[in-house]
Amino acid sequence: MSQEPLLRVEELTTHFFTEEGVVRAVDGISFTVNEGEIVGLVGESGAGKSVAASSLLRLVEGPGEIVDGEVTFRGETLFGVEERSDGELVQRDEMLSNAEMRERIRGREIAIIFQDPMESLNPVFTVGGQLREFIEINRDLGADAAKREAIDMLREVGIPEPENRYDDYPHQFSGGMRQRVLIAMALSCEPSLIIADEPTTALDVTVEGQILDLVDDLQDKYDTSFIWVTHDMGVIAEICDRVNVMYLGEIVEQADVEQLFYDTKHPYTCLLYTSLSGLPRAIRDVYKRQHRGHHARSDQSALRLSVPHSVSGRARGVRSGASGRARRLRAG
Repeated sequence: MSQEPLLRVEELTTHFFTEEGVVRAVDGISFTVNEGEIVGLVGESGAGKSVAASSLLRLVEGPGEIVDGEVTFRGETLFGVEERSDGELVQRDEMLSNAEMRERIRGREIAIIFQDPMESLNPVFTVGGQLREFIEINRDLGADAAKREAIDMLREVGIPEPENRYDDYPHQFSGGMRQRVLIAMALSCEPSLIIADEPTTALDVTVEGQILDLVDDLQDKYDTSFIWVTHDMGVIAEICDRVNVMYLGEIVEQADVEQLFYDTKHPYTCLLYTSLSGLPRAIRDVYKRQHRGHHARSDQSALRLSVPHSVSGRARGVRSGASGRARRLRAG
């Protein structure tokens, strides 16, 4: 692995500006991804994982806004801000433009696999046609060459008889097969990094295991780096090299996967782990009651875990306004 990370994320902050206040969905997270490794981003629903994943590619839609932090990929600034003399935060001049992100980064260098393939595949077009078009656009190939490449990629991800399935529609594929198509689409442009946003959540355990084995084999073959977003500690143990645990918009623990399981530091990580190990239902129910609505409005005063200083002492969720450096950006 090279000394310089493939992806570096520093103090990334994404807020949602609502009528009720500011939702601090991602609250100053920092992590790196090296060449050829799989880095996990794990936490319960509402922890901020998917918003963080979208923020890396600047795909956050209103009322959400990336308000602070820096994201660099191979030394280029995907997102970055600086403070002017008057205290206003503005985007850096060296930050890639929207056109550069669209033409050079998304799909070509960094691909993303979403949780629900039916949300990503158009039901009125054939699977092969969608894959071929994606390859045409991102690899500048002609229609015939792109079709051959699409069939090869369907074969690569384990679609049986890809020449025949090429003209089938998404509804003619099982959930696991549709997810394989999205993996083929992500790999087809040979990106350096793939963000997998809970791609196995909707699958049964057997199919999930097959998809994880497939990703493991393809990662070895192509040496592609992954950010694997999940709430499932079992998946983390199966596939990841390093792990970032998210809770209420923050990363509360970072570790190699073996260290995370054998030398757990944070109480929240322990609760995630015990949920995998079969924590008695009565205790789980108490925990859920205590922490229900932890990301709701601050005036609800949700109970919190007894956590280190990195989390305790700072309320999360919706605020009446932004504070500190995390103000709304002013166009540079």
